Amino acid sequence: MSDFLTVTEIANELGVTTRTIRNYISEGKLKGSKVGGQWRFLKSELYKFVGDIDSFDTQELINTIDNEFRGLLVINIPIITLEKMDTLKEKIIKQYNNVYEGSERKLSYQLKSSKNAQIIIQGNYDYLLSFGNWIFKKIELYELN
Repeated sequence: MSDFLTVTEIANELGVTTRTIRNYISEGKLKGSKVGGQWRFLKSELYKFVGDIDSFDTQELINTIDNEFRGLLVINIPIITLEKMDTLKEKIIKQYNNVYEGSERKLSYQLKSSKNAQIIIQGNYDYLLSFGNWIFKKIELYELN
């Protein structure tokens, strides 16, 4: 992939239709620019959209916590299989993109090793409790199946 991605490339990366990508654009969930009448996206925008840890500086996340009930929750998840982990990751990202809004929250994901993945969420107290509890319930189901 080049530094810029097309609607089709983003759709293929996310496993969705190009129509879905255009909906994300019109809803403001995904940011891009029109070049020659066609949408183009920086890789960093895709990383932000899917919550990829590589798009965030972890130390920057830690440094942004302030005294207004903002915090950081780090969740380590054992990898049963990569396929199951990908399914869990997709559910978490979908919930993040569909339910929660605002610049006061962030989600990042990283494969730490072949045995562990890590999710980091940042936001206010209520957001961390609510979304963190939702994630823990999904992890419990993931580990049972």
